[in-house]
Amino acid sequence: RLEDLISRRNTVEVGFDPVRAGELGLGARVPDCPVAREALDIPEEGDEKEYLFLEIGGIQVTANREWLSEEPETVHKITSGEIEHMQANSLSNVLSLIPGNIQSEIPGLSRKQNISLRTFDNAADDQGALFGTKVIVDDIPISNNADLQTGVGVGWGASVQKTNNTQVDLRDVVADNLEKVEVIAGASSVEYGDHSQGLILAKTKVHNVPTRLKIKNNPDTREANLMGSFFAYNTKFIYNLNYGFSERSIRVSGDEYHRIAGQLKVNNYFFDKKLNILNIFRYSRKIEEDDDDSDPDKTRAYNRDYKITYSHQFDYKVNELTSIYLRNFIDFRRRKSWRRQQETEDGAIWTDRLTPGTSEGIIPKSPVYFSEVNTTGHEWTYGSKFRYKRKILADNTLHRLLFDAELQTYYNSGPGKSYDLLKPPYGKTSERPRSFNDIPGTVQLALFAEDRITGELLFPYTFYAGFRIDSYNPTDFSFSNLFSGKDMFSADQGTFFNPRIGLKLKLTPATQLRLSFGKTSKTPAISIIYPAPYFNDVYDLATRIVTDTSGHQSYENFDLVSTYKYDRSAQNLKGYQSTKYEISLDQQIGSVGLSLSGYFQTSTGIPKKVEIPYIYYRYFWLDWPERTNKIKLDSVTTSESSYSIYKNLGKTETSGIEFNLTTHRIESLNMRFTMNFFG
Repeated sequence: RLEDLISRRNTVEVGFDPVRAGELGLGARVPDCPVAREALDIPEEGDEKEYLFLEIGGIQVTANREWLSEEPETVHKITSGEIEHMQANSLSNVLSLIPGNIQSEIPGLSRKQNISLRTFDNAADDQGALFGTKVIVDDIPISNNADLQTGVGVGWGASVQKTNNTQVDLRDVVADNLEKVEVIAGASSVEYGDHSQGLILAKTKVHNVPTRLKIKNNPDTREANLMGSFFAYNTKFIYNLNYGFSERSIRVSGDEYHRIAGQLKVNNYFFDKKLNILNIFRYSRKIEEDDDDSDPDKTRAYNRDYKITYSHQFDYKVNELTSIYLRNFIDFRRRKSWRRQQETEDGAIWTDRLTPGTSEGIIPKSPVYFSEVNTTGHEWTYGSKFRYKRKILADNTLHRLLFDAELQTYYNSGPGKSYDLLKPPYGKTSERPRSFNDIPGTVQLALFAEDRITGELLFPYTFYAGFRIDSYNPTDFSFSNLFSGKDMFSADQGTFFNPRIGLKLKLTPATQLRLSFGKTSKTPAISIIYPAPYFNDVYDLATRIVTDTSGHQSYENFDLVSTYKYDRSAQNLKGYQSTKYEISLDQQIGSVGLSLSGYFQTSTGIPKKVEIPYIYYRYFWLDWPERTNKIKLDSVTTSESSYSIYKNLGKTETSGIEFNLTTHRIESLNMRFTMNFFG
């Protein structure tokens, strides 16, 4: 009986594993009972041929691969042994082991690193390809939902690149500190939301780590990593310090990238290890320079961001079947970027207006000038999550219930983007400086529930069904709407009902079939909801009476600049939703594991830029500065311009197959072989 197994485990007070299970006399019973295995969190009994052993710096690292997936979802797992073996510099390098992974740049630290899953083109105008891939490290989501480094003078044509409206730069995540990485490209548990393309779950080291200094030296990238742990005051401390340096070109001086990162985990256990409290402190800084003297435009740029994250996680095991989890985090990022470039504008006439109106044009002293754009601000993200888990044993069936609620807020503060209006970047006057304090923040609220059932009906099976309600910028709540077919939450960016179901059938001990279906939704970024206003400067003609020193009056012709401002904000822009279907067949043949998956995904309502035609007029002003006497000269209809807004008009469909082949460890070589096919 399961109650007997639980009682015997509690008596000896050991973590249950196959080896100790055999010592306790349970080895013969537990492996044949999948329900007991799920209830007690016991992994499959392993064969040493499944393991890859690495001895690195006095640490024995093992990498284990289960051939048959434990859950209906397709989860690609990367263990610490594989990470150590490939000598990765960042999370982006680690993900090169995943099938269907389209990376944006070459490996290393020289360029911004993004990744998209199950797509062939991550550069297309598809916000779902990159912006929809979510990264979570130690249950702390990392996103660019609040990134406002947008517009002219930021990242265009320079080695220092912007990251807004796309995935976070994966170079920020240090590879040497990773314990494991899981990638879910298809339907995921309802516990995870605000993504459309895929989910990357990374976990940093949590076990005792001997002090170790690791140094890597490549032609264009160098890295030093110090990690270790110690125990004091009944508390476990695990630390990691990292410095990475990369030259984009070894022939060019001043074109460099620096990464400085540190993390400290403080782990406490209370009440006979029933309560686990984990505090995580994380700091990272990026110093990205572009100071190339050979550039004919004399372009100079830098990005000197830093980020500080604090997370408090409370995990209480009420009993063997019930647990409560609470996570709070606050993430602060200081944005600081600068760009200077030589500009040439002949015959230009500028204005320094920040508001609509008409004023006399200003002729620059020289057609050649240097534009300088500073972007300085603070991004704030706060998140809170509550999770309740309960296991219910009924006859030969196990129910794993999950109830969860999550809240996240994003907002910006600080000076924002600034530059001299009489020395505009690229000669463009369609934008103006603006403060980040003037831009509203966003709120995400999610409620979800799920039941995973493990049992046997003709075949051993695992079935899960759940739903997730995601509300983006909720404004009102009405429980009665739930019974009238309306959204429970009224929200500016929409409320989405995201059901998810999955089934795993173990047809034979070596063969299983998996099916899954799910819907996910993604909120638009702040920079898409509140893009910078569009300014149109129109050159008007004017005349005025001037009097010379002798008292003689004459008319003087000159230029005026009339400034028009167009609001591009899309305050009612909705999030978008993706629907995913997947079928997989897993087969173990001797020491070889095979997996074949077919999938189909469609995303609708993706925010897409739409050009807005407009008409403007040119005037002849008589007797300036008298503003009532003017004559319309002509009207101009503009059908193509940089005046655009976002609308929910984008749609994509992707489908394909994935094939994975993995062998057991070949003892004579101490190696395993993996082959992936994606098409």
